[in-house]
Amino acid sequence: MSTPNRHISIFLIILLIAGFILFLIWAGRQAGTPGSRISDQAYYSKGLEYTHTQAEKQSAVRQGWQLRTEMSPQQLHFTLVDADEQPVAKARGELTLYLSAQKKVLHLPAVEISVGRYRVDLPQIITGSLPVQVEFALQGARISRQLLINF
Repeated sequence: MSTPNRHISIFLIILLIAGFILFLIWAGRQAGTPGSRISDQAYYSKGLEYTHTQAEKQSAVRQGWQLRTEMSPQQLHFTLVDADEQPVAKARGELTLYLSAQKKVLHLPAVEISVGRYRVDLPQIITGSLPVQVEFALQGARISRQLLINF
């Protein structure tokens, strides 16, 4: 003969198993969704420096930095000016060149040739269309641009 307590225990165990199965279904469904649309995907590429990099970019925007690009054979010239069209001198510049055919990434420094004018010498081996990223930084401000260069 079964007691009422035994029926309650079996009912609670079945309820616990059913709740666990429902939780598994919900968790699987959540894992299959793309996630929050608010998150910035660049956050994961920058890692711990993301907040610092964003603050630098906002500082450059506040200062009104503008970057102009000119191309000559095997060289890129950049002019960096502020909101008053005054040249920004002594900035640290770098061009990141993505060579997909060779599966390489080249980091080329920008050399200041006159106040606010910078030059990057490109290697002779470059041909075709290549994506590049150029960044200039000075005293907590940073400007970054992505370009597509055709040779």
